[in-house]
Amino acid sequence: MKIIRSFTKSTLPFFIFFSSSTIAQLKGNFWLPVQYRSLMPLLEKAVHSAENSSGCAKAISGSVILDRTTLESPVFAIICQDGKGRSFPMTFEGANFQKIQKNESQR
Repeated sequence: MKIIRSFTKSTLPFFIFFSSSTIAQLKGNFWLPVQYRSLMPLLEKAVHSAENSSGCAKAISGSVILDRTTLESPVFAIICQDGKGRSFPMTFEGANFQKIQKNESQR
């Protein structure tokens, strides 16, 4: 017996309601879990910091890194695009918006 259920038009509003009640969205692909919605101004500053960094022509998405974030010390992951359309991640510490460098042991 298969227990695969397709999404119908009648179930779609439930999922839209559920997803909108669990995330806070800045605009586009920039979002935070609702428990971190107070960090929205900091996410916006992290996006601006990324876009002002060399190599990042445009920030295309961003959020917090949940396993490294607290309300007092957020860490943001921003996906940037360079001038040739290639995307790459950048990580920013939320207190001073400094880019966190990936050290060799994390590769």
